[in-house]
Amino acid sequence: MGEVLPDVKGCAEKAARELDWLKANPQASREEWASHIRGYVLAKFLLEEEKLRDYLWEELSRVPGVELPLGVKPRAGIVSFLLPPFYPYDVAVLLDQQGVAVRSGTHCAQPLLDSMGLSQGTVRVSLGLYNNAQDVDRLCAGLRRIAAIKL
Repeated sequence: MGEVLPDVKGCAEKAARELDWLKANPQASREEWASHIRGYVLAKFLLEEEKLRDYLWEELSRVPGVELPLGVKPRAGIVSFLLPPFYPYDVAVLLDQQGVAVRSGTHCAQPLLDSMGLSQGTVRVSLGLYNNAQDVDRLCAGLRRIAAIKL
């Protein structure tokens, strides 16, 4: 299967070339400028998302009890996890009560998750333009509070 995400380093290099183009073409049309700025913004976003994704992976790995069923760092800003003995839905509700939005369930992948022994699904966190390290910290703090609940 082909690449799902663009090459982040390649995007950054392209953005640098586009900025050089902008400097060399001060008379360019507004549409030309907008096209080059979009390329720069996309490259910057991808680099920031990569850093935040790595931070999320590291911090989730440090939360006692959190299981990362895929076991490998994701290539995108989407991470699925479990916090046994809690059901994924319960984790999502408890995080929501703490102001942290996640998804729970089988995420349109029930046959795959069934084959992995995860018929209850997982909890999934998705990073976006609006997320930062404080959001990751709040997620992990919430998970630590949930993990401390005695069943």
